[in-house]
Amino acid sequence: MLANVRHYEYWSVVLESTIISQHISSIVIFVAVFIYLYLGILSSHALITIGTAGSAIGYGFWDWSNTMLTPDSNFQSKDSIIHHSVNIAEQMEGPYFISLIIDFFFFFF
Repeated sequence: MLANVRHYEYWSVVLESTIISQHISSIVIFVAVFIYLYLGILSSHALITIGTAGSAIGYGFWDWSNTMLTPDSNFQSKDSIIHHSVNIAEQMEGPYFISLIIDFFFFFF
């Protein structure tokens, strides 16, 4: 037997390789988006719109999956999250902060 050879379990190697492949994928996506922006193929408005929509859909899926998979968990209810968000908006100059959000959505849609 060779002295420097280690035996690995297949699934532990697969798990470790997903971290590396996810990092490489993130770098490739960043470079591709940068090139598309530089060449004018992708507009900055489209990038922000796609990013915002993707974030909202991703958060919705994450929230749905957490409530479906762990219904007895200690996650906050949606009413509590909305109430907390309104309190944050009120603390950040109230109507001015809300008007910035409204202006943002009217500008892009």
